[in-house]
Amino acid sequence: MSVSTTVPNSSNQEQMVTHLREAIDALIASIESGRVGFDYAVKEYVDHHDNALSSAFNGFVEEMELAASQPIYGDNDPIPDLSDKRRDALLNVANRANVSEVTAFTDAMIEAQDKQISVVKALTLQADQLRP
Repeated sequence: MSVSTTVPNSSNQEQMVTHLREAIDALIASIESGRVGFDYAVKEYVDHHDNALSSAFNGFVEEMELAASQPIYGDNDPIPDLSDKRRDALLNVANRANVSEVTAFTDAMIEAQDKQISVVKALTLQADQLRP
């Protein structure tokens, strides 16, 4: 069985990049507000937008098995390590979107996770790179 990869046309690609700029701004705002972390910021974006990027991000939400709200952990509660699951889910976003700017975004988020860099800093750098 072969897997088909859809190559977006230039118009769809431009729309995807525009949505990515907007999404990064929304992610930064959500995370900086202190309400949610990266995973749930993506979920909020998916919940409030209906476009090709939110469809690609919806797979991330499903793969991360995100509940309706972000869990709150107590002082003695173990916090699960979701780094491998998040890495795979981000790689799948890049594959679904099939747009180089989205791939660069997911690569940057994986690198931020692996190097324990501030997510907001990584998002801000991505936003700067996407601005015309």
